[in-house]
Amino acid sequence: MGLTIGALEHHSLGTLTGVSTTITFDSSYASSGEELLPKSLGLGQLVFLAIIQCEDGYVFKWDKANNKVLVYESSATNIPLTEVGADNLSSVVCDIFAIGR
Repeated sequence: MGLTIGALEHHSLGTLTGVSTTITFDSSYASSGEELLPKSLGLGQLVFLAIIQCEDGYVFKWDKANNKVLVYESSATNIPLTEVGADNLSSVVCDIFAIGR
């Protein structure tokens, strides 16, 4: 099913538009990330995405080339982060701020 996008709040940034909202993951995260298309944020092109605040200790990365949000975790202290495999992330909500056109 993918990400659920919260209510969009648009902000004028001169020639660009800022969008603040939340993204909520579902119970079927795939190891290749969850798609986040510019049109789902009311934008034609996504220039920048900040994942501001999240829950449950995960680390998030925006894959700009593939329009996806990737989720990482560490299995222990001092162990490098690895992408989460297929998992239930339905309780994970992130605040995001996007800039686009």
